[in-house]
Amino acid sequence: MATSAKNEGGIRSVQRAIDILNCFSWEKKELGLVEIATLIDLPKSTTSRMLQALTANGFLQRDANTGRYRLGTKLYYLGSIVKESMELRRIANPVMLNLRDETLETVNLYILEGTRRVCIEQVESPLGLRRLVRIGEQFPLWVGASGKVLMAHINRWDQEKVIREALAASSNLNPDDLLRQLEEIRHQGYYVSHGEREQGASAVAAPIFNSEGRVEAALAISGATARWTRDDVERFISMVQFAARKISGDMGWRYSRQED
Repeated sequence: MATSAKNEGGIRSVQRAIDILNCFSWEKKELGLVEIATLIDLPKSTTSRMLQALTANGFLQRDANTGRYRLGTKLYYLGSIVKESMELRRIANPVMLNLRDETLETVNLYILEGTRRVCIEQVESPLGLRRLVRIGEQFPLWVGASGKVLMAHINRWDQEKVIREALAASSNLNPDDLLRQLEEIRHQGYYVSHGEREQGASAVAAPIFNSEGRVEAALAISGATARWTRDDVERFISMVQFAARKISGDMGWRYSRQED
């Protein structure tokens, strides 16, 4: 009962924080404590504690002179991530459609989310035997073509963090071998996997860069291992790299030999 009450209290606090943020609008860019407390129908003391927590975490800013609150830079940062992801999907979709039509295989777009990868776009293969994932589904970084492509381009500290998670999940992982493999992936600009995450499934992936030269996503072609010949794999490598560079260029990235 105590745990249940604690959970309910936590949910209520989250909802109150959301209610406070929803008080702000184009017409109400700045609000005072009394105004906010009235809008969310809470005592000033409770509202004040919530405002302090939101301000401490960057979701709100308090004007030292007027004592009034406005939305903080943390929301701008999060909004920028959302905007960039939406822009990425818009730019990538026609390229992915073309890639699917040329390969007849499923094409996926993955982005990094913490220490995992998440699928944000998918164009399905027209073939009866095809490999599909759910939009929003998360996967580990240490297995699979897209995961390793993304992992190859994060910093060493984050790579080691992922490796610690991998070791907790699998006793078969050799950290030194994985780090050497990631360095090779970073140098060659793609990775091919066969049955790493799912038996009988293969994938080839390449990185997508943003205008700052940072890897924004991984583009992948995936399908049944049984129908992928060696020539298919070589062709898919070339095609996914070309498509990833096309998307990267449309995102504002300018190719340099340093990325090779």
